[in-house]
Amino acid sequence: MSRSLLALSAVLALTLPVSLHAGDKKDAAPIAASTTTYNTRTAKVLEIDYAKNTLVLEGEGGTRMEIQVDPTKAKNFKNVKKGDLVVVQQEKSWALNISKRAKGEKPNAETVTAKETAPAGQKPSGEVVKTAEISAEITKLDMAKSEIELKGPAGNVVVLTAKDPKNLEGLKKGDMVTVTHTIALAISVEPAPKS
Repeated sequence: MSRSLLALSAVLALTLPVSLHAGDKKDAAPIAASTTTYNTRTAKVLEIDYAKNTLVLEGEGGTRMEIQVDPTKAKNFKNVKKGDLVVVQQEKSWALNISKRAKGEKPNAETVTAKETAPAGQKPSGEVVKTAEISAEITKLDMAKSEIELKGPAGNVVVLTAKDPKNLEGLKKGDMVTVTHTIALAISVEPAPKS
């Protein structure tokens, strides 16, 4: 496992809640639904222009793209070599926690972002983990389809499907839920494979 993926896993472990609760232990709310998706992309460095801070990459399927690199954010850019691999790993997860509305409570959102970059002298790499906790109001509940319609703090409406319909029992229009959404992105440059 690469250093970036290990660091990403460590950061995720610190930022993802182990369990979500509403109030004290006796009122602990079940997680009604959760999901995690992973995506990894790899591109080969074809050309580098250190003076202009640009890279030409060839992605999967032969797609080429030129990217402009901000040297103030991409530390160690000078350590990137022709033939190196740029690996982008993304993990997205969300968990829906059922909780009852406190009197007068309004939907809200809070976001926390954690960042880490490679030490000086190494190939460039970095991880960003963004976790948002959003409370929303149930505007519609369809038990037959295990669907719940939520209205967020900005007035946006989304429909989610619960994995286990039993977790939606006892809910009604007007109840509050909390959605924890995490996006973790790790980018690393790995040495060109030896032939």
